[in-house]
Amino acid sequence: MSKAEIINEEPNFEGVVPQTQEDQFFGKQTEIDNKIPDDLEVTIIDDTPEEDRRPAKAEDASPEVDDDVVDKEIADYSKRAADRISKIKYEYHEERRAKEAAARESKEAVARLQTMMSENQRLQAMVEQGGEVLNKQAHNNALWAKQNAQAEFKKAYEEGDADAMTKAQEMIARATLAEQQSNKHGRKCTSTSY
Repeated sequence: MSKAEIINEEPNFEGVVPQTQEDQFFGKQTEIDNKIPDDLEVTIIDDTPEEDRRPAKAEDASPEVDDDVVDKEIADYSKRAADRISKIKYEYHEERRAKEAAARESKEAVARLQTMMSENQRLQAMVEQGGEVLNKQAHNNALWAKQNAQAEFKKAYEEGDADAMTKAQEMIARATLAEQQSNKHGRKCTSTSY
């Protein structure tokens, strides 16, 4: 075998547990020995500066107190604490109720405003639609009056009645004016609609 020859075999180490495909993929696993040797010595060094060091607290050596006195004192504190807790709870719930009432009122005001706005839009649409119908009816009436006046004028012309022709001419003028006004009013209403 020459020195440049490459071998594609895995080396065989003695005493090593063979790895699975998964272990080979993720890499080498190392086992850590958690045993603490018996001869290990640990020295604790206080690195706090001298001026910051304080002596350890001594155990409380206070005189013994009678249990009845302690129970009475605790009961007195308990009553005052219970009164204070009740007062704080009352204030907390009052504040919570006030906030909830304000939120409800605000929500109701918004809902009422939305209802009023939709009702206003509905009424505006109704007024606009009624105005359009009224304008259309006025326009149709003016057209009918104009056609009727033209028919009267034609009849008077055929009969040669000058007075009837004059009267029919006045009717045509009034009908034409009404037609123009209805057109003008219809355009004015559509331009000022909301």
